[in-house]
Amino acid sequence: RIGSLVDISDFEYAMNVVQTTKEKLNHVFKHMSDAFVMLKIERDTSGVINDYIFLEFNDSFKQMVADSGELISSSASTIFPKMLDDSVPWSQMFEHALEGDEKQNEEVHSIAFNRWLRISVFSPQEEYVALIFSDITESKKNIELLKESEQQFRGAFQTSAIGMALVGNGGDWMEVNPALSEIVEYDAKELRELSYQDITHEDDLPLHQDFIQQVLDGKLNSYQLEQRFTTKSGKTVWVLINGSLVRDEKGEPKYFIAQIQDITERKLRDERIQELNTIKNRFINVISHQLRTPLTSISWNLESLVSGDLGDLEPQQLEFLRATKKASSDIIDRIADMVTALDIEEDKLRLTPEEVSVESLWA
Repeated sequence: RIGSLVDISDFEYAMNVVQTTKEKLNHVFKHMSDAFVMLKIERDTSGVINDYIFLEFNDSFKQMVADSGELISSSASTIFPKMLDDSVPWSQMFEHALEGDEKQNEEVHSIAFNRWLRISVFSPQEEYVALIFSDITESKKNIELLKESEQQFRGAFQTSAIGMALVGNGGDWMEVNPALSEIVEYDAKELRELSYQDITHEDDLPLHQDFIQQVLDGKLNSYQLEQRFTTKSGKTVWVLINGSLVRDEKGEPKYFIAQIQDITERKLRDERIQELNTIKNRFINVISHQLRTPLTSISWNLESLVSGDLGDLEPQQLEFLRATKKASSDIIDRIADMVTALDIEEDKLRLTPEEVSVESLWA
């Protein structure tokens, strides 16, 4: 007898590796987040696609059609008929895939699946198609909400009665609304060629830049300040600015949102009130000085008469002089009160609160 021995340990090892790899791939296939399904195409006598046979699918696809019963070897017409009458032209897509025109990451809305899907379609062999689905319904909803929110912001931005702007971190005007253009007399195109530094009054620029730096450094979430702009015609306008910083998902600064209100009339009114207060204060100081001295002299003279230093008086005369002296003293006290109030208003006199007994006030 003649025999031979062949060492197949390497072959067995290789087969074990292949089997292990296959099991791992099957595990990944079954549990991948994207849905996968393999279909066999069926046609009518004229060659038109009229049905699909489910051959293979993973758990994600099964969850998408959980109410469809057993799928393996079943046809769409009996198990999932909605797929044949869907808003997505499946048959047309399958024909293209069979002809080599594969679809990659195409976004469609499926009535049958009641979802937005991102799908890829390809044909692994003749009359077979494979589909990979990603459910992007939530993503689509979020995009629509974002679009709606952006539209609302744009509407409010453009129609706002006060100036609004998106300002870059370096001070460039990215977007401005009509109200701001009206304030500074520059249209949107002209402003985009300038920076906020270009139209800010030079005396106000250091304070504004300090606020911006504090926000960029994270020391402030927002800021508010009053400052002056120089308009296109050279006028000076006072504005109230409320600024806040928008950051990206990494926390990096993107741009500032600025609300800008024209307060020129209010500032002019405040300045006029201040001028009137100054005139009033000067008047009180002059009048108090000019009245207090002669009134004090009159009060002393009346005191001399009442005390009898200049001779005896009749009772009726004495009563009259006493009443006149009291009136004179009251006027002096009122003048002193006005001067004290003026000192308090001008912060020349500080009041120090003290605890007092209420009973002592009535004693």
